[in-house]
Amino acid sequence: MLNSSLVERIERAYSEQLDTSALFLEQLSRWRQGPLSAEQSNEVTRLESQVATLRANLTNLLDLAAEVEDHTIDKILAKDDFELGLDVLLGKHQL
Repeated sequence: MLNSSLVERIERAYSEQLDTSALFLEQLSRWRQGPLSAEQSNEVTRLESQVATLRANLTNLLDLAAEVEDHTIDKILAKDDFELGLDVLLGKHQL
């Protein structure tokens, strides 16, 4: 089980990486505009694909972090016994 501060760090770190990946795409676009050899063009294409994969993976990780955000140990321990028992009965939390 994750705690709230760990989820926040995950969200912050991966959001920063997602922002930085936009810079990678901008640089690759600039290189694409210049005269490139066939080998350089192939490498830029490969890197564009890698950045697209990176961005997709970072987005998936951020989505997962958002999903578990309400189920951290801190959020569970903050609930009173009745609310937690009701959540378990409704299948929102597993024992």
